[in-house]
Formats: sequence, C-alpha cells, structure tokens
Amino acid sequence: MVLSEDVDLLHKYLGGLGLLDFTLLTSPTHRSTLRYIPNHTLNIRAILSGVPRPFTATFHRRPSMYSRSRKIQRQEAKKTLRLFLASTVFTIPTFVIGVVGMLLLPQSHPFREWCEGTGWWGGASRAVILLWVLATLVQLGIARYFTT
Repeated sequence: MVLSEDVDLLHKYLGGLGLLDFTLLTSPTHRSTLRYIPNHTLNIRAILSGVPRPFTATFHRRPSMYSRSRKIQRQEAKKTLRLFLASTVFTIPTFVIGVVGMLLLPQSHPFREWCEGTGWWGGASRAVILLWVLATLVQLGIARYFTT
C-alpha cells in the first residue's frame, strides 16, 4: 500500500533532479513519465537507482510495431489452427457417412441400407440429410472466418 506521504516524497525526489518535465504519479496507472537532457550526472541509471523506498523504478520501452504485428500474427495463426482442427473433426463423420456408408459398403450391409433409407424430409436419404447438416455447421460456423 502506497501512502500519500510516499508519493509526495517521490515527487520531491523527481522535482530536485533538474528534469525538464515529469508527470505526477497517479493511482490508476502507477506510472510517471520523465523528460530530461542526459549528462554525466543525470542519466537513466542515476534516476532509477535513486528512487526512494517503497517504490521500484524500471525503464519501460513501448512495444515496437514489429513486436505488436508478430503478436497479432501469432493470434491469427492460433485461431486458424483451431478452425482447421475443428473442420478436421467434421470430416470424419462426413467421410464415414458420405463415402463409406454410401459407396464402399456392399448393398446388403445394414449401415448402407440405413444411409440410403428415406429420411425425415421428403425423398432425401438419411445420409444426404446428415451431410447437409454437417456441411451447414461447417459453412456457417468455421468457414465464415475464411469467407469474410
């Protein structure tokens, strides 16, 4: 817990350094910005080493455009990988129903008979209805990212 007396002590320290400008330490950010002209007695090491207790001071370098863009690229790559894996999960039942159930199994196999049986809507087979449902989920849920 930082007390107001400690903040006043820090402001007195910064005011006595001969800085061009500094922002007062505020509670929400807990940061102060300094502007100074460096010389042999006033440099960043001297400023940081003389900060009174209970404060600790560090040099904050803003992230560069390159590091921010790399972070965004990593996030995009992770999102694309998750979507790819999710679409791969949908390919397994699609392959089983569409290829194995409708083409590769013999006509007398019970799974093929079930797939080719008439479904719930009109004359469409159960396999066609299930493939339509799977394709709709992939198109509206996963592929939406790639089409926008």
